[in-house]
Amino acid sequence: MVKYTIKGWCPSYLTPAQGKDGLFLRITPDKGYLSLKKALLICNVSIKYGNGLIDLTNRGRIQIRGIKDKDLNNINNILVENNIIKQNNNHLIISPFWKKNDKNIYFYQLLKKSFLSFPSLPDKFCIAVDLGESPVLSELSADIRLEHAKNGQMIIRADGSPLGKKITSEDLVENTILLSEYFAKNFSKKTRRMSQLINKNFINNNWFQTLPADYKLPSMSVISKIGIYFGTKFGRVETDNLKNLLMSSKPTRIRFTPYRSFILEKGSDVVDKNFVNNMKAPISKIHACPGIFSCSSSSINTHKIASEISYLTNKEVHVSGCVKGCAHPKKSNITLVGNEGLIDVIYDGKPTDKPNMKLLSREEVLKKVNF
Repeated sequence: MVKYTIKGWCPSYLTPAQGKDGLFLRITPDKGYLSLKKALLICNVSIKYGNGLIDLTNRGRIQIRGIKDKDLNNINNILVENNIIKQNNNHLIISPFWKKNDKNIYFYQLLKKSFLSFPSLPDKFCIAVDLGESPVLSELSADIRLEHAKNGQMIIRADGSPLGKKITSEDLVENTILLSEYFAKNFSKKTRRMSQLINKNFINNNWFQTLPADYKLPSMSVISKIGIYFGTKFGRVETDNLKNLLMSSKPTRIRFTPYRSFILEKGSDVVDKNFVNNMKAPISKIHACPGIFSCSSSSINTHKIASEISYLTNKEVHVSGCVKGCAHPKKSNITLVGNEGLIDVIYDGKPTDKPNMKLLSREEVLKKVNF
């Protein structure tokens, strides 16, 4: 098995990570969006200081790739001076389908203001503000989830538990702090996520009261009321293509979703074959990490394999360069994991699960796996 390292921290604009293609730094757009001016600025930074590639992550973050160490100070100054960097938002993810002045926005802002009262938390710790009628972030990585129950009651749910605790507007922040304190007190290097923690440590039963509403993504017609949807192939964006799209459409702002896509608000309707214009297109069910040319932990060309598979299946497939599973933390119908240049196959599982088939070539995978 190829060697890999779990860093235990998330790259940011201050703490970039080293990839095969250079350093990459991660930007967390406040409330999940950027103005057109700021989005174009990030494109220009990527073109001037990076390798012209941007990754969109499964938490709605933006990664600028291929940066040289000597350029970091210049980039940081640009991001700070243009007010792209915000404080106290790295631990938050918001439903990308929020509406003006709704609960998502209100409690996102309230939690940001309250972070001085929170315990010290690891970089990867995440609170999902998911307060639409139906949860839309359930399939994504988070530790605490703020959702609605089927009867419309707000609940707070520890990730990994099917049940949450009933809360009100008045005690939402208090309960979020309490659950964060439980995590901060009990997590360890071997137990890094809430879903692992609640299975190993006692937590009071009053946190397990009621089921959330069923997970449901909005239809494309609903999304179109927000703006024009553009998906990406496995989160990878050629910056020139993104910049050209933004300059052609001229939206007021860009919402970056945790589905490796974005929504252009109040822009001209532009057709661009470099992007996927349907959230439910088959390729949207294929997850792939940056792969061998970008990551030293990967031993396979994930994007090439994922592209070939996208024409064969409607199933959810995760192509992971190693067992870390950065592209998709949850189970998939089929998971392919790089193993010293060959591929392990896991059905209905995660990259860390025991393989059903081991050490197949790419050609063998395409012939033997029931896509």
